[in-house]
Amino acid sequence: MAIEFAQIISTLDQRPDTTDPVTVFMDQNDAISGIGHSIEHPADVRIQSSGTYVLIAAPQVGRTSGNGPSSVDFWLRKNGQDIPNSNVRTVVSGNEQKDVVVNQTMMPFGVGDVINVMMAVEKTGEGL
Repeated sequence: MAIEFAQIISTLDQRPDTTDPVTVFMDQNDAISGIGHSIEHPADVRIQSSGTYVLIAAPQVGRTSGNGPSSVDFWLRKNGQDIPNSNVRTVVSGNEQKDVVVNQTMMPFGVGDVINVMMAVEKTGEGL
């Protein structure tokens, strides 16, 4: 039985300049088998075999400026639609604070499904 997996990372510093949702770009495939991901579409993870998958996204968060607490949200999308109950929120209080936010789901995916990790910041201009 084949096992599909992917260890896809981002080496990019991604700090949204809008409060609208943005996709998280991943620019390096550390290990990948049976799942599609390319640099031409760095936000898209494509399912190549139908099945039930465990999906874990673990972005590192921090900030470079601003005062007081501010939140960052991360959630998952499937084929352009938010996956219900997949949002996680972290509050960053200071410029020295860094954290890893774990977001996970287990659900069926079909051939051709496109998965995205999404993020949104509460305030712009704080380097979140």
